[in-house]
Amino acid sequence: MINSIANSSVNQTSTSRYVNNARLPQVPDSLLSKSNLSESELERRIMELARRDAAAGKNSKFGGKMGNGSPEWQQLQLDYISVASPDRKGIIANTLSNFANKLNTQQVNRGPANLFEALFQNRWISNDIHGNFIDFRDANGNIVAKWDEHRGFMAMATPAEGARTQEFRALWDKAIETAYNEVKNNASTSEMAGKMIIRL
Repeated sequence: MINSIANSSVNQTSTSRYVNNARLPQVPDSLLSKSNLSESELERRIMELARRDAAAGKNSKFGGKMGNGSPEWQQLQLDYISVASPDRKGIIANTLSNFANKLNTQQVNRGPANLFEALFQNRWISNDIHGNFIDFRDANGNIVAKWDEHRGFMAMATPAEGARTQEFRALWDKAIETAYNEVKNNASTSEMAGKMIIRL
């Protein structure tokens, strides 16, 4: 099970949205959220990359740093996972709004860093506020994101996203095998055609 989703921790704090005198931080666009990509489009893109890989004699699954897949393969995997992703930005915004409403207006200055400071000092507001980090949960109680002062926002994989990850990898393995078989069959067909021409 993947605990965090790669390339999703960005600390952005500029926004003009206020709740109870507290300025809420901007949730980064890079935080993996629900997408409406179709299964057929995703499968087409998987097969297209697999065919390019087979033609080049490689496998993008092993093409990146530390064997984590090429950037294109990683993005394709994230796109595939995102179909099962929760609305992280909405969950975070709603949770922070609810927390800010529970604070005394005098406890918060007009900055997002001060909002987090105030929340850490008033952990009684929620069991999801800890000494130096905050958990954000979906309606099912799954932790979908975290925030801490060093790393900012981080997406945490849900069980549905974990299942989607395994599904993507199985689809990829099947696609790359199919693509290599196509290359092999095309090569055999060309070789046979060449022999027939020579006999003529």
